Amino acid sequence: EQNAETAVQMHFSAQSNRTNDIMRTLTALTAIFLPLNLIAGIFGMNFQFIPLLHQQTGFWWALGSMALTAAVLGVLFWRKRYLVRSSGR
Repeated sequence: EQNAETAVQMHFSAQSNRTNDIMRTLTALTAIFLPLNLIAGIFGMNFQFIPLLHQQTGFWWALGSMALTAAVLGVLFWRKRYLVRSSGR
């Protein structure tokens, strides 16, 4: 009976670790896409005097800043091992 209880506790521990890995990855991905959503939301507002809004290259500056932000955050989270696949899979 004690061995069965130990096996069940080990199973729950393994499941908990797997869930923690998944939640860490989802949180890192959310942190990458939130600044992009903010930039898109700001440029989607109905104002006349937003910087870069009426310039010909404004779209490309906004797109470049979004790509740079995503890349920097992606590399940062990759180096901190928030986006790596766990060894159990």
